[in-house]
Amino acid sequence: MGQRQTGFAVADAVKNMKNWPSAIILCGALLYATTLPAQPRCTPDAALQQWLLTQAKGWHTLLQHYPGLEEPPPLRLCRIAHGQPHTDHGEIRLPPMPAEELRLAAAHEYLHLHFRHHPNGRDEPFIEQLARALILGEPPP
Repeated sequence: MGQRQTGFAVADAVKNMKNWPSAIILCGALLYATTLPAQPRCTPDAALQQWLLTQAKGWHTLLQHYPGLEEPPPLRLCRIAHGQPHTDHGEIRLPPMPAEELRLAAAHEYLHLHFRHHPNGRDEPFIEQLARALILGEPPP
């Protein structure tokens, strides 16, 4: 359905609504949805992904006693042009940064995926401290 057809369909739906407050909410939601920024393009980073997978094998024994730890979804790691490191539907997205910070950010986001269904996964100080310990080869907290 083209943009013009969509506009007519929305106009017809609004015209046929008997409850005008609902029509206003519908129009607001449609306006909001059409103005959302697009997700940044994500370019796979096979080298960093392989590094993270290799490290994760060694980290598993150090992490297994933590409550809430679970296997993360299949790892997909990619680079974005700008923004903050984050996960999006199981994909780790990292912006440009120095190599040391990049590895720390990759570990940090990977830990969020490991604890995604547990309160530890939303505990930023815990995740950051654990990521730093793993990267520096120190005993985890």
